[in-house]
Amino acid sequence: MVLCRGAGVRYQPYLKAADDAYLLTVPGNDVWALRGLFEACLKQTKAYIVHRGRWLEERAGEMIGQAISPDEQHPSVKFTFSDDAGTTVAGEIDQLIRCGDTVLSVEAKSATLRPGARRGGDALISHLRETLTKAATQGTNAREALRRTDTTLRVGDGDLTLGADIREVHPVVVTLDDLSSVASVLWGLEGTRVMPDGVTLPWVVTLHELEQICDLIDWPVQLIHFLRRRSRLNRLGELTASDELDWWMHYLLYGLYFENKPPGRQRLLSLTDDLDAWNLWKHGQRTTEAPRPTMNIDARTRDFLDLICTERPDGWVPAACTLLDACGRARSEFWKNVQRLRRRATRRDLTQRMTQGYSAEVEPFLICAAVVPDEDQPSLPSVLERLVEQRLEEHGDQRVLGFGVAAGSPRPYDALLVYERAWWSALDR
Repeated sequence: MVLCRGAGVRYQPYLKAADDAYLLTVPGNDVWALRGLFEACLKQTKAYIVHRGRWLEERAGEMIGQAISPDEQHPSVKFTFSDDAGTTVAGEIDQLIRCGDTVLSVEAKSATLRPGARRGGDALISHLRETLTKAATQGTNAREALRRTDTTLRVGDGDLTLGADIREVHPVVVTLDDLSSVASVLWGLEGTRVMPDGVTLPWVVTLHELEQICDLIDWPVQLIHFLRRRSRLNRLGELTASDELDWWMHYLLYGLYFENKPPGRQRLLSLTDDLDAWNLWKHGQRTTEAPRPTMNIDARTRDFLDLICTERPDGWVPAACTLLDACGRARSEFWKNVQRLRRRATRRDLTQRMTQGYSAEVEPFLICAAVVPDEDQPSLPSVLERLVEQRLEEHGDQRVLGFGVAAGSPRPYDALLVYERAWWSALDR
């Protein structure tokens, strides 16, 4: 028997056992080997490389767009702005996706990880610098461009004006090759050749992982809230997982709150069993029906998320994210208290008010509610505004989510007020 040499078992799917006999090493390895052969031939033409990159950009944008129904989505957005030193900075966003005042800046990287780079060392560093470092720098420049008022945006030959002032930007890097061994420890690369100082750490996800995650999104704000929490993990450091699907499943099942974790490095165990079971059943490879993994949220919060993601009033993204920041038990208690205020407002024919405070990782936040008798519904916005102003004076500058509702209204809210500074201000603290 001839042993494998060079690239290893993955790229040597067959072992010669006799003159005309071969052994299959591992089922499926022939796919990996054929991929390399096909790509080696195709890469001789520039058209293939260009088409592969364009296809990845379009496919990533299509997946996210279908999952979150953005307010606007633009491919190949070029931007220019002058930085604080007066230097002109130019760049391009592969997919600009806006929900409310939040933008996902998507960069697609289709470069293939060479066999030598899979073993690590300088070859891997070189690959990361050619792909991930460039994408992260592009995402950082895009974030800076979108936070400035003097930035010029262009799509094709025309200028682009976004439909809202942008308060929050999340850089996303979508790859064809698996970089999960690096994506989960980007925090450890800060200040290195791969992630130089000043570069915003992006969310790095493979196209396969993105497809799985998009299939499990119930509301657009889920993805945005996940990206908030995921970026927080990079700031905490010392947390790793096998891939982004484990982080997503942890988010659905338990949230991504690790501020009180014991010191030292920790690794998340696999949490994708339920996802695997659902996929196998969905594709007909499992006869026993498996439920689709979903976030455990009470009925009243579901009604609120359904309505706000449909109506999309001003501030709908930070409003929904603030409510999701409260734990499930706190949300249930909040809605119970609102129901009590509804009954009391009807019985007493007087406005009822309530405030609940929460501690959080960067800053505390408040959720307020004002319930007015039905005949006073026209005054509800001003009543809610006064309530929020009073709470800010009493408790200081912090996030506030204000609900206003008429006592007999069938809706979870009739007026909404959210006070939250730009998201990058919180990240820079």
